[in-house]
Amino acid sequence: MTSSEFEMKLWVCVSEEFDLKVIIQKMIESITGMKPKSFLQIDSLQNKLRKKIEGKKYLLVMDDVWNEKKEEWLRLKRLLMGGAKGSRILITTRSEQVAKTFDSTFIHSLQILDEYNSWLLFQKITCLEGHPSNSENLDQSSSLIQIGKEIVSKLKGVPLTMRTIGGLLKDNKSKRVLVVFQG
Repeated sequence: MTSSEFEMKLWVCVSEEFDLKVIIQKMIESITGMKPKSFLQIDSLQNKLRKKIEGKKYLLVMDDVWNEKKEEWLRLKRLLMGGAKGSRILITTRSEQVAKTFDSTFIHSLQILDEYNSWLLFQKITCLEGHPSNSENLDQSSSLIQIGKEIVSKLKGVPLTMRTIGGLLKDNKSKRVLVVFQG
């Protein structure tokens, strides 16, 4: 199933606090592109969300979920029942218990990357893949590669950490960046 098969795509970063009102506000904002009025009561927000998803096939990504309280998940799940058949909810979490709490039909556990694949990913993110042609840039490049490999070894194969640090380094290519890791 591809994302183009969905009429509606929603992305909500949940993080540590599973506040139903905040999650519904973020879902409405994801659908409409506009933040709902903060003074609206939860009942009004729930009705608005139901109307927006009613009969529509949606893909909801709930990112970085930490909540392990089943009752809160069930309250949210009831709100989402009005979507069309084939609607999907994808949850990212760092906790296996959270995955079990959400009545998951499929759990895919991401593993850490080995050293070789960690370096490939880091190179791709930071654009260290290319090789400079003149000798002055070659010395600078080998120095950057050495520093890059030291950083990768400290990231311990965690892809999200590599994307985050690599992205910061890529965005700051023209600036001097000092990254300090405590081991």
